[in-house]
Amino acid sequence: MGGVAKTENTQEAAMSNTVTSKDGTRLAYETSGRGPAAVIVGGIAGDRSQQAPLASLLAKDFTVFNFDRRGHGESGMTEPYAVEREIEDIDAIIGAGGGSVLVYGTSGCAVLALLAAAGGLASKMKKLALWEPPFIVDDSRHARTLLAALLAKQGYRTEEARDGEEGLRKVKSAP
Repeated sequence: MGGVAKTENTQEAAMSNTVTSKDGTRLAYETSGRGPAAVIVGGIAGDRSQQAPLASLLAKDFTVFNFDRRGHGESGMTEPYAVEREIEDIDAIIGAGGGSVLVYGTSGCAVLALLAAAGGLASKMKKLALWEPPFIVDDSRHARTLLAALLAKQGYRTEEARDGEEGLRKVKSAP
């Protein structure tokens, strides 16, 4: 089951697929677009439909893998829950994407993507983009320093995107 269907306007339509995680949990995902593989880690409280508008935008330049996290949408759930299983799930989706992908995580799922990178998947992530990871600390500068050190240890360069177009240019040009 799976693949990508062509529509009459030559854009790629999303197609549903499944992959099995290390613990046997079936994960549902959609692929759309054509280009370098990009995995969206989203849907902290819902399913992949939450990130569908982003997937549609990215599909213009990337092959997008937008998945239902375990216990959400069409994906299964194997008890007991553990963050380590979520990391294994991300690894399974990365494998479906060819083993070397771009990864985007949003909100709480940005934390999962970061934990996946720190937990041994960094070598499979060409780039890692995080949107509003919810770290609540008293000294946020200290937290940013710790995160930057963790990412640097894994071989990532960090840039802060906050200066509009200039910030976006910096992030796009970062390795």
